[in-house]
Amino acid sequence: FPGPGGPIQARMYTPLGAGIGPAPGILYFHGGGFVLGDLDAFDMVCMRLADGARCRVISFEYRLAPEHTFPAAHDDAMACWLWVLENAENLGLDPKRLAIAGDSAGGNLSAFIAQTTNIKKIAAPAFQLLLYPLVQFADIRTKKMPFQESGGFFSANVFDYFRDTYIANDSDRMDPRVSPLFASEAAFKGLPPAHIVLCGWDPLKDEGR
Repeated sequence: FPGPGGPIQARMYTPLGAGIGPAPGILYFHGGGFVLGDLDAFDMVCMRLADGARCRVISFEYRLAPEHTFPAAHDDAMACWLWVLENAENLGLDPKRLAIAGDSAGGNLSAFIAQTTNIKKIAAPAFQLLLYPLVQFADIRTKKMPFQESGGFFSANVFDYFRDTYIANDSDRMDPRVSPLFASEAAFKGLPPAHIVLCGWDPLKDEGR
């Protein structure tokens, strides 16, 4: 479907038990630090999510750095949300029972959609599923981290690379779109419920908490 920077690819999963629409649905945004990831890499995740939730899941691709820097991915994510709202009936979805979900950078995009729709008073998600979300890109390094958080699987260097690749201007690191943890107090009032999954061996654990 048409997006801000060209066509956006999407894939819908309809499991047994999803029923006839209009029915609940989940919008899923993949992780990868705004640099990596595509529909195929997260195919099994979306299959399992659709099967476990017994509802339709739509997975989206979005523009990635270094070819497309901030706010390209965020603009695409909002376009995905608005497109689903506009086409909910044809997709068999109930626009009032849509959840947003994502891991890492995808969790960031999900939190961004929840805050933005809340502030702008437009149709908002009913629920957030944030899997080890990236909620701030301002500073990963200065906090104290034990080895299992700082180098066991993902290191702080990886997030520095993702940040510097996606965010061209240092001044944008505190932008609430890419660092929703630092959004205004008003952005947190009236948000939909959220289920947040954290990982012990992850530099982002404290931010998620």
